[in-house]
Amino acid sequence: MSSAPQAKFVDVQPQDLPVLLSMMRHLAEQPPALPFDESGLRAPWEKFLIHPELGRAWLVQYREMTIGYVILTLGFSFEYRGVDSFIDELYIEPPWRPMGFGRERCGTLNRQGACWASMPCTSKSIEEMTPRSNCTGAPDTRIKAAI
Repeated sequence: MSSAPQAKFVDVQPQDLPVLLSMMRHLAEQPPALPFDESGLRAPWEKFLIHPELGRAWLVQYREMTIGYVILTLGFSFEYRGVDSFIDELYIEPPWRPMGFGRERCGTLNRQGACWASMPCTSKSIEEMTPRSNCTGAPDTRIKAAI
């Protein structure tokens, strides 16, 4: 497989909510379609953005265009003895999906999330559940994230 073009993460800011909520609607409308309540999401987003201990969210940008988003949330696990993280949502706009941006984001999130949360972070690739390594490079076979 050829590598994906380089995209970048940009931290979601309050002024990004209109474009983010639009993409969240697109994700919810994909089969099986789920109800989407944009007004009901504004307050949770405002809370999420001012409380970094809850997680992080990024817009995925390529050539100055926003082509998707990623939400990484934090929790606590006794099984893993501390803070854990998982990819709550990963969305790439349909025209950009064949280029591999989703797979690229999973690998980058594995590295950033693991180091940012100071714990191993794993991800489910688009095609299959695959063990990843933590930020030290040590193998990690625990699968905690879902897309």
